[in-house]
Amino acid sequence: MDNRTTYDPSKDPHVRSIIRKLAFLSDRPATTDADVAALFPGFDFDLRLMAGITPIEKDMLLDFFIDRPAGMDGWIINLTVDGMGQVFDGEQEFTVTPGDLILFPPDVRHYYGRHPSAEKWWHRWIYFQPRAFWKPWLAWEREIDGVFLLPDSGEGGSSEFFRLFVQVEKWAGLDDPLSADLAFNRLEQILLLAARIDRANQTAPVQMDERVLAACRLISENLHKPLTVADIADHVCLSPSRLSHLFRTCIG
Repeated sequence: MDNRTTYDPSKDPHVRSIIRKLAFLSDRPATTDADVAALFPGFDFDLRLMAGITPIEKDMLLDFFIDRPAGMDGWIINLTVDGMGQVFDGEQEFTVTPGDLILFPPDVRHYYGRHPSAEKWWHRWIYFQPRAFWKPWLAWEREIDGVFLLPDSGEGGSSEFFRLFVQVEKWAGLDDPLSADLAFNRLEQILLLAARIDRANQTAPVQMDERVLAACRLISENLHKPLTVADIADHVCLSPSRLSHLFRTCIG
């Protein structure tokens, strides 16, 4: 069972503090306000890892679309925790709802905000420079205009992701080196869990037909001979048309 309600972001004292600060702002804050400065355009993400939550409410101060045509220098992973967001527009547009993950690689366009039909879009985010050995986990099967999407599987994983995102923000907010390592450790767990879910969701690979394998062996062992399709089909006890169909299915 998904225990997402256990981690209700609206009851988090830190989140409530951010919302109170936003309520008293008439414009974007000074960059010295660490809680809210990163939520506005122009903030300099100059650390190896930063994390936070963006509580977008309709017609409030954060209710605008982020538009970074050239993307960012680092990666951003984003978890929707409430409401609905919109990423891109036009033919590439897609929406995200609670439990959905988005992964933005460096230099890929950012264009996202609250979906017009939603009252809010709250999302947790982590900006990071990955460790070298993370590369195999930084590509999911579903990709839209360079951005990776991992929809909520509905099997309770979103509550685990939420817990880990909260812990990344907690440890990243401390100054000592071991806390930074703990933040990276939790981020590594997020990426591993996402990669595991993504791979489990992928379509099972097509099993190679033994007759196609036999045909391939015959061809490779007789490259010096002018074999015809009929010769190969006869060798594997198939008609030429059936052999051609199997080749298209298994090899393309």
